[in-house]
Amino acid sequence: MFSVLFSPVNALFPLMSIDYFGGTTTHASVAEIAFASGMMLGGIALGVWGGFKNRSVTLMASVVALGLAVGVSGILPQSGFAIFAVCSFVMGFSAPLYTGTQTALMQERIAPEYLGRVFGLYGSIASFAMLLGLAVTGALADMTGINLWFFIAGVMICLLAAAMAAMPSVRNIEKER
Repeated sequence: MFSVLFSPVNALFPLMSIDYFGGTTTHASVAEIAFASGMMLGGIALGVWGGFKNRSVTLMASVVALGLAVGVSGILPQSGFAIFAVCSFVMGFSAPLYTGTQTALMQERIAPEYLGRVFGLYGSIASFAMLLGLAVTGALADMTGINLWFFIAGVMICLLAAAMAAMPSVRNIEKER
C-alpha cells in the first residue's frame, strides 16, 4: 500500500514544481536535489544512529514524516515553492529510514534460506504496486489537480502509519527479540 501511495509522488515532482507552483525546470531540479539530499542525509543518519531500539517506531515515524511532508505539500499556496522544497527534503530524509529499517526487519525475521525468494517476491509486489499507483494517480491527478493528490496521498500515508501502529504484531516486535 505504501508503494501505491508514495511512488507516484516522486513521478509528480516535476509537474508539481512547474505546473502547480509555476516554476521552471530549475525549480523542478531544486525539488529533486532537495529530495536526493534528504535521502543521503537520512541514510547517513540511519547508519550512524541505527534508529530507535524498537524498529517499528523508526518505521512508523518515517511513514508519518513522509505523509506529513506530502500532505503539507498538497495544501501549500502556489507561492509556496520554498516550503515545498523543504518538504521534498523531509520526504527524501524519511525514505531511507523506512526502507533501511524494513530491510533490517525482514532480514531478522526471515530464515536465511528464504531471504532471496522473499526479497524477490517483495520486489515484484512493490514494482506492481508502483505501476498501479502511477496508473491510478495519473487519472486522479488529472481530475483533481496535482496538489490535491499530494494532500490525499499524505493523509492516506498517515492513516497507513496509524494502521501499522494499531497492529499488535508491529507493537511487539522488540518484545519478541
